[in-house]
Amino acid sequence: MQELPTQFLSFGDKIPDLDIATKQDFLEHSIALIDDLASSQIAPTGLEGSTFLDYTNLSFVSDTSLHLTDTSEISQSPKKQPVNVNLPVTDIRQIPSASHILSISPQTITLNLLCAVISVSQPRTVNLRRRQRSNNGRPNTMEILDLLVGDDTRAGFSISFWLPPVDSQKSNANDSEDLRLTLQTLRAGDVVLVTNVALSVWRGAVYGQSLGKRWARNSTRVAKIEDGEVERGLSVGVKGKLAKVRSWREDFVGRDTSVRRSTRVKASKRKREEELPPDTQD
Repeated sequence: MQELPTQFLSFGDKIPDLDIATKQDFLEHSIALIDDLASSQIAPTGLEGSTFLDYTNLSFVSDTSLHLTDTSEISQSPKKQPVNVNLPVTDIRQIPSASHILSISPQTITLNLLCAVISVSQPRTVNLRRRQRSNNGRPNTMEILDLLVGDDTRAGFSISFWLPPVDSQKSNANDSEDLRLTLQTLRAGDVVLVTNVALSVWRGAVYGQSLGKRWARNSTRVAKIEDGEVERGLSVGVKGKLAKVRSWREDFVGRDTSVRRSTRVKASKRKREEELPPDTQD
């Protein structure tokens, strides 16, 4: 008997339209899992059948695009230091069922996904009753943003990113702001590598959650892969996966080029204005 595919939680743009009680239940459930999670409960990344991205000079740089570079070419600026990784990439179709995830609780599965963006929600400000009651020193107000992604094996997986308020004075606020800016620059059709996505379950459906800097090396990161990048040094398996994701993106998502086109037009106009001779009087 063929096993049924994992049911994914996917609100998309419908979260604001949910009744207040249901929406609040989900948000409180989601933040509770993050607040109660200990680093020892984070299971090693990767599932059986994952494709390994095996290259020591894979680096996340300040613009959060993904690059493969020689170490001799890397700037010594702190923002340009490479993050060496050796990580498995999991097909979305291989994400385990809700029953399996619950069966190993409190252990939390984390995955790395090489996928294409389907949609990005606007950040929403959330007041958290649970934190107000516990008075644990964590901010009572957070922002949440949802990323809907897919790959060549399956579409419609949702990842919720919890971000501190914009005016947060916490020491990791800059890191969170970098993540916020990265997420807000993503467009439908962008190919991304999302690392350390924690799997959670709500009402029998599976979704992903971000892990913050509190978990240090297990924190969730997002890197946009520009077309033509990240070809050199990849294993055959991951290079093939990247090609499949890009092909799937072209066939089923397309690319939102409106913002990029607008930026190019503005840059071209500015260049022409700079090249024009100064006004002269006859």
